[in-house]
Amino acid sequence: MGVELLTAAAGQRRSFWGDLPVPETSTVRLLVLIGLLLFFLAAMALEAWSRPAGFTVALEDGAVVLPERAVHELVERAFATHPDVVRARAVVRSRRGCIAVAARVYLRPAADAARLEPIVRDAAIEGLRRAFGFAPEVRRLDLRVLTAGELHRHL
Repeated sequence: MGVELLTAAAGQRRSFWGDLPVPETSTVRLLVLIGLLLFFLAAMALEAWSRPAGFTVALEDGAVVLPERAVHELVERAFATHPDVVRARAVVRSRRGCIAVAARVYLRPAADAARLEPIVRDAAIEGLRRAFGFAPEVRRLDLRVLTAGELHRHL
């Protein structure tokens, strides 16, 4: 119907319904309609069945759902507490009731990454322990020393 309205607005009068293959029998037409109905119901169910908007954490007395955005901000702030850290980016996942973190930490030019790795890790774990009440698992921590030319992109 919409296509016919557009063509009529353009000054051409043409019906496209004859170009569509329509089943001959009413039984086949009914099966096509039922199939379309099932398809749209499945699409609506998949859309309505969404993931929770946070991380589920198992505690002694039950479970808590933490907001996803707040968890990401807390984790990235916890990894960026040291003065040599310019920026931190984290990927946070909830697995089997605990939070697992993979973080990339950008350090100022000429910083000693080997010396700072345990300091940054311990400070982040302690900060998150205070914020969440438990320590998340740090699966991966990548420290990258920036060059002077890269520094402006991460400030």
